[in-house]
Amino acid sequence: MVNFIAENLAMLMREHGLSGNDLSLQINIPTATIQKLRSGDIRNPTIETLAPIAEYFKLSLDELVLSKLSEVQNSKIESSNLIIPLIKLSDISNFPNCDVVEYIRYSFGDDATDKLAIKVQELGLLFELGSILFVDKSASAKNQDYVIVKHLHTGNISIKKVLFDDDYYLMSIVKGLDNKMLDIKDYHICGVIISSLNFF
Repeated sequence: MVNFIAENLAMLMREHGLSGNDLSLQINIPTATIQKLRSGDIRNPTIETLAPIAEYFKLSLDELVLSKLSEVQNSKIESSNLIIPLIKLSDISNFPNCDVVEYIRYSFGDDATDKLAIKVQELGLLFELGSILFVDKSASAKNQDYVIVKHLHTGNISIKKVLFDDDYYLMSIVKGLDNKMLDIKDYHICGVIISSLNFF
């Protein structure tokens, strides 16, 4: 039966920065045995040898012996990179009934529901031109959050900062303007910015 003990053990030790001696001290198995396992010289190790290794790395015996862990990890990374739509800032209040510019990878969590991305295309904001803003339409805005809002009377879409000072307010983030507090009741929050690329 094919097993992946040597390959898996080498990868696990490398990822955890462990030498054979380090692991030996942690699991009370001779360094020589660990080196032979890692090199593939021991083809059929006993359960007494494998169990402490599996327990130390928080794996089942099946995972340690029969799974090629490098492929399992790669598939986990791929599945955690969810695909979300990139749209124009002006389209956020119409999402999902709007044109999608492209789809991009999103890897901040395990749920892409209500998440989307927007590319900054205006100068003067606290976000660098060309930055990608990751937005959660279902998140609740908290103090100091950056949010995308729609003005209820004009319909203008903009980015504001949420401030709490006895009551909730919004503050403009356009550089050079007097950043006065705006009444949050005049706006609809379309989404909370949860992360960004090229943000300063």
